Amino acid sequence: MAEKLSQMAYPTNKFTVTKGLDDLAQMVVSDKNYRKSDVARKKMEASAGFVMKRHDDYLCRKLCKNCVNVCPNRANEVLTLADKEIIVHIDASCNECGNCVPACVQPCVPYKDNVTLFKNEEDVHDSENDGFAPSDRGYLIRWKGNVSECSDADLPVDLKDIVDAMKTQHPYYFL
Repeated sequence: MAEKLSQMAYPTNKFTVTKGLDDLAQMVVSDKNYRKSDVARKKMEASAGFVMKRHDDYLCRKLCKNCVNVCPNRANEVLTLADKEIIVHIDASCNECGNCVPACVQPCVPYKDNVTLFKNEEDVHDSENDGFAPSDRGYLIRWKGNVSECSDADLPVDLKDIVDAMKTQHPYYFL
C-alpha cells in the first residue's frame, strides 16, 4: 500500500509518510493484539457452531445483530418469524462497504449470505444472493441458487414466511 501511495501524484502541499504506513502494515501482521490468539483460533475451529460454512437455512447461529447495528445505511433488518428471528438484507440500501463482515461473530458475509430483499427484477439478476423482488406478476426470486417467478401462493414455504413477515413488519419497503 505504501508503495502504491508513493507512486501517486499529489499536490505539493500534501504528502503521505509511507514509512509510517509500512510500519503500521508490519505491526498488523506481527503484533499479537491484531491477531486472534492461538487458543481462540483453535476454539473457533473446534466449535461445531463455527465451521467455515454458513447453514443453508439462512439463520444466524447466534443472533447478535451486530450487522444491523454497524451498517451505516441500515441495510440489514431484524425480522421476527413465528419461532425465530432472522436478518434480512436490503439490497437497495447496501453500498457493500463491508462494515458488517468483521462485526459478525460467525464466518459469514451478512450482505451476501442473508436472505435479500431486492428493489426490482434487474437487481435479482445482478446479484448472486438468494432473495426476492416484488414484481407485477408476484415475485422474482432466487432461492437455493435458482431464479424463477412466483405468485404469492407459489413461494417456497420458508421464503413465504419471510415475505409475509417483511410485508407486515416492514411494509415501507414495498411502497
